[in-house]
Amino acid sequence: MDKKYKTTYNNIIKINGAENVKLEGLTIGNTNASGLIAENATALKVKNCDFKNIGRIAMDIKTSDGTVIEDNNIENIGYIGILYNNAGDRNTLTSSNAE
Repeated sequence: MDKKYKTTYNNIIKINGAENVKLEGLTIGNTNASGLIAENATALKVKNCDFKNIGRIAMDIKTSDGTVIEDNNIENIGYIGILYNNAGDRNTLTSSNAE
């Protein structure tokens, strides 16, 4: 028997101001909004996750330092796969150390 999932209009995961968060082996999807929104996070690691059937942005990373995005599958995204915004310091040209 096939499982049926209802689509939501909410973001799936939101991280704000957290440190050393690791998301690994998750399936994130079935939303008309975004899969992952991270703001002001430090040392965020997203590894071996499946992002699928997302209406807006799979991963929206804002003003976060030391982010690692590795070996993820991104499919059937309506707008942007990975948006990495406002990382590092533009005034001092300091890197965000993202990988």
